[in-house]
Amino acid sequence: MMTLGHKVKKVKPLSDEDAIIKGADLLGEGIVYSAAVAAVFLEYRRKDIEADEKKQKALEKEAAQQAALEARFKQIEDKIETLAAALAAKEKSSADAPSSSSSPSWLTWLKLGGG
Repeated sequence: MMTLGHKVKKVKPLSDEDAIIKGADLLGEGIVYSAAVAAVFLEYRRKDIEADEKKQKALEKEAAQQAALEARFKQIEDKIETLAAALAAKEKSSADAPSSSSSPSWLTWLKLGGG
C-alpha cells in the first residue's frame, strides 16, 4: 500500500462485541442526526409555505380592493355622464324655450327693489 511518505501504523482489530457496540452507536447517532435534519428541513419548508400563503392572501386582498375601487370609479363616471346628459338636455330646453320678457327674472326683481 502506498503511504505517501507517512508511516503506517498497525491497528489492532476490534473484538466482535466492541465492533457491534460501536456500530450500534454509529447507527443510532446517524438516525438521531437524520431525524434532526429532517425536522429542521420540514420546519423550514412549513415556514416557507406559510410565507407563500400569506403573500398570496395579501395579493388577493389587494386585487379585491383594486376591483372594488375600479367599480366605484365606474359608478361615479356613470353618474357624472348621467348628470352631464341631464344638464345638456336642460340647457338645450332652456335655450329652445322662448324667453319671456314680460315676467322679470328674480335678479331683475332684486335690482328694482323687490317689485
